[in-house]
Amino acid sequence: DRSVSRGLGDVYKRQFQKWILSHSTKSISKIMIKNKAQKQKLLSPEAYIKEKARQLPIVECYIGTKWDYMGEKTVIVTRQHPQGHFTMGVYLVDIYCKGLLHSEYFFNMNHDDYEMMVKRIDMDEDLKKAAYADAHKLVYGAIDFAEAVGIDSEDSFDITKYILDEKKEEIPFAEFGRNGKHYLRADTDEEAELYIPIIMEAIGTDFTYSIEGVTDGEVDAAEVPFGDFDFSELNYDEEEFDKMFEKLNRESQD
Repeated sequence: DRSVSRGLGDVYKRQFQKWILSHSTKSISKIMIKNKAQKQKLLSPEAYIKEKARQLPIVECYIGTKWDYMGEKTVIVTRQHPQGHFTMGVYLVDIYCKGLLHSEYFFNMNHDDYEMMVKRIDMDEDLKKAAYADAHKLVYGAIDFAEAVGIDSEDSFDITKYILDEKKEEIPFAEFGRNGKHYLRADTDEEAELYIPIIMEAIGTDFTYSIEGVTDGEVDAAEVPFGDFDFSELNYDEEEFDKMFEKLNRESQD
């Protein structure tokens, strides 16, 4: 299931994302909005974002630069409510191949909470202020580039896309991929086994890839077939690994 393939949460474990997910604002109380009849209507954060977010002005955008060498970028787009609060969309994209890895929204934050959120993300992402046009192009372009090889958008985008303006134009692929091709950078053999068949079904072997601890850097799929690898030799004793990890953790706390 390709939509399931977008849920590789264990692959993208940078500190920023774990902190983002653990502080999801989906539990924030519903807000009160008056309709034309002056009756009060409760809207959930998701419903408000879908129905009204694009009517709010965009006040700030950021693009992370720390992980450029990995082809990963964090994009932030913030809109401001009439009362001064902020709703923010955070998008983690892989511009080399995989598109949108994850996105999250932060709804109706006051100024102090918003500033704290940006500072915390900046600690891990080296954020730079950006024009909305650049943020828009980066997110939608990465998604389109991934979809060109059969990789679907991550499910969270069903909500967070409404914090962005609607995409009305085709985005050139010149800034995506590496050396003119899709480049799959797989952190594990499981990730490679998941994505490579999907990519090959779409474009054959006209791409490059690397697998952490397996390939010697980036290789051409036409020259180094993925099927040549035997991952059985990479299996390890999970119990022994857990013991080793616990030992290292204890030693680091001493």
